[in-house]
Amino acid sequence: AYRDECPEAVQYISEHTLHFWPQVPPELARRSMTLQAQALLEQGRREGAVGCETALPVQVLGVVGQLFQLARMIDHNLMDGPAARWQADLLGQIERTVR
Repeated sequence: AYRDECPEAVQYISEHTLHFWPQVPPELARRSMTLQAQALLEQGRREGAVGCETALPVQVLGVVGQLFQLARMIDHNLMDGPAARWQADLLGQIERTVR
């Protein structure tokens, strides 16, 4: 939904994160999408909802990477938008990633 509402912001963040990341305050860095995904996956592992056969960093990569890559592919006209049209397929793919 955020990609559909603010595509320019998502694209800007995607293209400039590496440049600006060293200047991000630690309290904000601790709330990054990657760390939030990791925390949710860790919780899911503790609760038995997320499998442990795949290394946690690879699961984080699978979830976060798919979300950012979807936005990039729409931006580069490699997939039709809006992003919301892919929600069901993307959720299914993410579920398979974390099993």
